[in-house]
Amino acid sequence: MAIYNTLRDLVESLSDTEFYKSNYEYIRFELNHLELHHIDNYLLNLYNKKVSGINNKNNSNIAYLIGITEDRPEYKITTKGGGFPDIDTDLGRKDRDKVLEYLKNKYGDGFAHIGTMTYTSGKNVWNSSARIHGLPFAKSMKVSSLIPDNPPRLEKLIEEVDEIASLYNSDSEFKEVYDDAIKLQDCVNSLGVHACGICLSDRPLYEDIPLWDNKGAVVTQYEGGDVEAIGIVKLDLLGLKYLDTLKVCKDLVLQNHGVDIDIYKLPMDNKEAYQGLWEGQNLGIFQFEGAGISTFLNRCKPKSIHDLAVITSFYRPGPLNIPGMMDEVVGCISGAKKPKPFKFPKYTHLFASAHNILVYQEQFMGLAMEMCGFTEIDADKLRKATGRTID
Repeated sequence: MAIYNTLRDLVESLSDTEFYKSNYEYIRFELNHLELHHIDNYLLNLYNKKVSGINNKNNSNIAYLIGITEDRPEYKITTKGGGFPDIDTDLGRKDRDKVLEYLKNKYGDGFAHIGTMTYTSGKNVWNSSARIHGLPFAKSMKVSSLIPDNPPRLEKLIEEVDEIASLYNSDSEFKEVYDDAIKLQDCVNSLGVHACGICLSDRPLYEDIPLWDNKGAVVTQYEGGDVEAIGIVKLDLLGLKYLDTLKVCKDLVLQNHGVDIDIYKLPMDNKEAYQGLWEGQNLGIFQFEGAGISTFLNRCKPKSIHDLAVITSFYRPGPLNIPGMMDEVVGCISGAKKPKPFKFPKYTHLFASAHNILVYQEQFMGLAMEMCGFTEIDADKLRKATGRTID
């Protein structure tokens, strides 16, 4: 049996087979996906080690093609699929513990907490490199003071900070230390555990990903995005003290007044409830307590659940920094000004519930689909791309 250096070479060597020809589109899609996420070597190693008879529960066309399984795929992996939806589940803290215990018992070795990593960058790598090289402390601290707290990559600072550029071009000792600091960037500095992320699998996770033990808790050595990339289900289970408080209040009302409140049937048009928010009665209300948003609620004077949705979506660091945007939101919600007509009336329906203001990701995706002809999957990819920070 020939030994192949890449999975692509192996797959190409089988291009004359009937299975390859009849499943060409799906095989090429799967191969590109495996290479994109750097997991193609996994199947290649199984082939080179003459492994066979594996369970093809993932319906891999390539696994069947290269002969490491006899299970012919029962259905086709879609060439148009997207990732898993990002759904957060909010629970009371006590309830979250119960849910986690249930999932551990149900999935056993298929359950793990999502790991997190911090990476070396900026001042940390400079200080480490300077210490290793024995650079005088005063000189090291002088350069450290020139590096911002959240810097771009160190190589970019040579272009952006004149003093660093001058030292780099004139001081050979500094250049050596700085070049080593550049090499130290992006190394894993420490491992942690995600506050709410877990992953689940119908088979032991240690068969697919590396794990580590954190005081008895099983944690992935992959971060959330990498866990999803290889097809493992990731969930976010958030424990909120506010839900515990809500349950206590509900129980006290029943105990002291004999009224069993069904929170799912509370009226959404209670004027007194909204007015209470205007007047600062927001202590203990999730995402609405705090001096800043209290002032904002007073200015907006929300009158509906849709108004509250716009407020909580807008009141975030990014939108708050858009010049003139706050006054626009306040004016539209309070009724002090009419919403601006959308430039393209054909798409007004996407903005009607938000006073013609673009605040929701779904509005952005809707525009991409209706105005630009994007598919739902491509619109979601565009949404994710616009949320990334590019150095």
